[in-house]
Amino acid sequence: MAKESIFQYDNREDYLSANNRPTDQSTVSLVGSEVEYKGVNVIVAALPQNCEVGDMLIYDKQELKHKILKMATYDASTFDSDRYIKSDALWHRNVMNVGLFLYKGQDTQRWAAQCEFELSGLDLTQAGSFSFISTGYQAKAEATTIAWAANDTLASVLAQFTTGNGGVIGNASYNSAAIDGSSIIIMVGGTGTNNITISDKTGGAADLALTDYSKVCKIGDTLVSDTDTHRSFEGSTVATCFPGIASDLLPVTTASYTVQGINRPYRCGVAFQIFKAYCTTSGSSTFVDDTTSGSVLPMTLAKFNACATSEVEAEVACYNRHNGDYDDYLRGAMIDTDCLKGTVGDAYQNFGKEGKLLASIFYKDHNDEWKPCYPAAYQASLWGVTVAGYTTGFEPGNIYLSDSDELVGYMNDDIRLKLNPFITAVGGTTLGGSSLWSSSQYYGYNAWYFYATYGTLYYYIKVFRYGVRGSLAFQFL
Repeated sequence: MAKESIFQYDNREDYLSANNRPTDQSTVSLVGSEVEYKGVNVIVAALPQNCEVGDMLIYDKQELKHKILKMATYDASTFDSDRYIKSDALWHRNVMNVGLFLYKGQDTQRWAAQCEFELSGLDLTQAGSFSFISTGYQAKAEATTIAWAANDTLASVLAQFTTGNGGVIGNASYNSAAIDGSSIIIMVGGTGTNNITISDKTGGAADLALTDYSKVCKIGDTLVSDTDTHRSFEGSTVATCFPGIASDLLPVTTASYTVQGINRPYRCGVAFQIFKAYCTTSGSSTFVDDTTSGSVLPMTLAKFNACATSEVEAEVACYNRHNGDYDDYLRGAMIDTDCLKGTVGDAYQNFGKEGKLLASIFYKDHNDEWKPCYPAAYQASLWGVTVAGYTTGFEPGNIYLSDSDELVGYMNDDIRLKLNPFITAVGGTTLGGSSLWSSSQYYGYNAWYFYATYGTLYYYIKVFRYGVRGSLAFQFL
């Protein structure tokens, strides 16, 4: 690692004309009141004024301090990895003296786990039957008789648990059944109560048992066991599942607003360039005023231009209000970041609480193993760097799933386009190409996420799989 040099100049003219700075090592110059960084792998103190979009939070093992790597000077081949631990988390803004760093990579996970059930105790040596009802997503939701002949196979019983719209256990994207030993394991999810009931057991089903594995949970190391309560992780809010712990931490927001204060429950624009690219040809082919509430996309460019000569007064007024500028019209449909503050609690004072809580809730499955109830948040909590002997560095659990407000923040075109080259430099997944979960619930069945195809904030069923990114909240001293 080259030695850092510090230079001071009264003005930019003196700085540009100076020839005393070395070209083969890192330099930091104070030019009037501004700081300039040159060279390779420039490392500065972890202070908000030292951060520019894309800078990485690192840890100095020699001085036992967090520092900032100026990513515009990053050179992988000469970076001193023996001394410094990279967090792979890149800074994008400062809120209330908390630096918000976006993790470089992502994974694909369900936001919430399916409900797990086990059917055990079937006696296939004799004929039997039982009545089965699943309220999983798009399931039949009415009694189905499951029956078998003496000495039939477990596979023939399993085959009766059909999937699909109106199937016995419903949509195969959310529900499944499989054999495990002498039992049948059924996973149900999607919207609805996501539950299973059995009754009318005869013959070989006389000793049939149904075990609901959503009833025994733990939050951190605290066991939450209630044999009478079925917890539908993907079918109800976390506060409903765990009211004593989650009610004050996990508010639910079911609306987002445009910069003009128009309530659009979803499809407010987030990343303008992506939003425009989609709406230009795939927006609404009928008139949509920028004061229109609801979830409809803005109109196409062709329809907007046609408003100029329309005989409908409202269409002409809309066109004239934006001076014939389609970009100006679309910007009226962009999201107002402040409208989502209720989803993070005190606007970042409690940043990370949602993701941290969600990541620490587990249920005990049929193999007696603890599984995360909210896999997306759990995945985010794993991101970090653990180095033996440096517990004050970066550890799993310090990086959280981004909240809706965070998604809006780093999907801002200016920030996104500045971050992406640095994300690429450290081998990460760039922003804007894939849909990403938020840590916030829309309501019981759905959670917020960034819809990459539209460039909008959207919501979807919690057991669907979308990208997960971690976001590190670092308190500057």
